Amino acid sequence: TFILTVAATGTEPLSYHWYRDGLIVNGAIEDSLVLSNLSAVDAGEYSVQISNPASEVVSEIAVVSVDSPPEIIELTGNQLAPVSGGVELKVVAVGSKPMVYQWVKDGVLIDGETGESLFLDELDTTDSGSYTVVINNSAGRLESEPIEVSVIQPVSIVSQPMAVTAPIGGKAVFEVAVTGSEPVTYQWKLNDTVLDNETESKLIVDDVTAFDGGIYVVTATNASNSVSSNEVELTIETPPIITGLSDDQQLAIGDNVNLSVEAVGTPPLTYQWKREGVVIPGGTAGTLPLSDVDGNDAGQYTVEISNSAGNTISDLIEVNVAAVPQIVTQPSPKNIGLNARLILTVSATGSELQYQWYQDNEPIPEENDAVLVVEDAGASNAGLYHVTVSNTAGSVTSDIAEVVVVAAPDILTQPNGG
Repeated sequence: TFILTVAATGTEPLSYHWYRDGLIVNGAIEDSLVLSNLSAVDAGEYSVQISNPASEVVSEIAVVSVDSPPEIIELTGNQLAPVSGGVELKVVAVGSKPMVYQWVKDGVLIDGETGESLFLDELDTTDSGSYTVVINNSAGRLESEPIEVSVIQPVSIVSQPMAVTAPIGGKAVFEVAVTGSEPVTYQWKLNDTVLDNETESKLIVDDVTAFDGGIYVVTATNASNSVSSNEVELTIETPPIITGLSDDQQLAIGDNVNLSVEAVGTPPLTYQWKREGVVIPGGTAGTLPLSDVDGNDAGQYTVEISNSAGNTISDLIEVNVAAVPQIVTQPSPKNIGLNARLILTVSATGSELQYQWYQDNEPIPEENDAVLVVEDAGASNAGLYHVTVSNTAGSVTSDIAEVVVVAAPDILTQPNGG
């Protein structure tokens, strides 16, 4: 214990305020200052200010020296720094002067580093380690707690994620490999939107949906820097979907037609046309040309479209090939009696034939068969008859057949005798 005292005269009351190194000492307001349990922090230049209502006066400085070993009152904490960066390690100590400093790394003295601060510039990973400072004075020796310096190797991508193609319901995996000091954190994004909880070097997309398609990128970060991967795409494989197909076809022998299909889906799409379930050689495009058709081209056509995600078979396209009708037996002229039955017939070749009979070039309603029958023919049924025979391939008109209705003699006036 050491006591500083002062004696002063003047009109009472007198007030006292003690100072150390220019800073007020809290609670020191008496004419004496008791320094108990002395330590290095008590050393310094002391003075006292004495005042009353008339004036104030400051004493001369009294130097208090405490012969004490070094005591650290401030020390730099652990440091993280990037390669090529810099850090300053600093210690603040009190104790008997002079004090001698020596910085140490991993137990080895650092040549020339004998100040209160240690500057580390242009850091390399070899500068990582445990640093201490040893302080000596006449009263003793003190070594600081270690300061851990970690020099962070910048994160760098050594293997980029790759683009992926996956079907709906399938699985897609993206992965990145990096070098750099741990810990390294990751954040994946899809179309610039952060993916919650996707913070590993590998991103697994299970049960792929259409919403998972797009551009993926990952950012890797450590204490030194951040780096983003290349942008890669997840392409969703979709099976072929038919958006357009030729209608059924009614053709005549010798016609030309193109059967076509339109489809969307993950490319490439492949095509295979079939007739009656049999593969058509060369029918491997979106369009199937049929040229100079004949009866052998008639049938049911389909096209099967395939890609990596599956295959789709089209609906049936019915192709009918009809020959132009040919009349082989012409209707014959008729002479019939009044009220007799009139029968006119025609015979023709061709498929799906349709008939229309005419009398004096006027169509006869509902007379649409190969045989025309009129029961109880009257004078109004006499005339010039013909028939047209048609189908989807064309039509043909028969020769004219004249119908004459002959009335039997009827005596209107009987002869009289004379």
